Amino acid sequence: MIKKIQLLIILFFFIQTSYTQNLEFFREDITFTIKDNYFFVEGVYYFRNNFNENINRPLYYPFPTEDIYGEITDCVISKENVLVEILKQSRKACFFKIEIKPNEEAIYTIKYKQELFSDKAKYILTSTQKWGQPLELINYQLIPDKDFEISNFSYQPDRKIIKNDKIYYYWHKVNFMPDKDFIITFIP
Repeated sequence: MIKKIQLLIILFFFIQTSYTQNLEFFREDITFTIKDNYFFVEGVYYFRNNFNENINRPLYYPFPTEDIYGEITDCVISKENVLVEILKQSRKACFFKIEIKPNEEAIYTIKYKQELFSDKAKYILTSTQKWGQPLELINYQLIPDKDFEISNFSYQPDRKIIKNDKIYYYWHKVNFMPDKDFIITFIP
């Protein structure tokens, strides 16, 4: 039994390593919104095919699954404004097919919302480590409902701007390899 488990771990590592050698995830621009006890995520994700053949395979996109977070709803994925079929969605993740021609780049947009049952919102960043290289560039923006007061960030924002009675928080990082997830704690 132990040998079977070890073999599965080795196989999983091999698949992940070979998977990321040709497909490169190199940038993300995300807008987070907290409103009416919901966490809205709208991310733009940039990928490169560093291979001389088409990439056409499922991609795993994880969601927070702790009990303090509700089900993911209203999940929509598109590639350059064309809807992409979600192959499978569960509480833990969704799978969709990523398609990129040889030596080209592709931009995917993923939107979803998640109900919040506590004073925290979370976006999974640590899965970036599985790609084996830092993101070249990230730009995040958080727009909380004006009734929310932020009490803690897992990553401190680079700047905060107040416009029209709303607070906007911004993050900009170059060569970013996250060592923790993006967690926001607030006072509702």
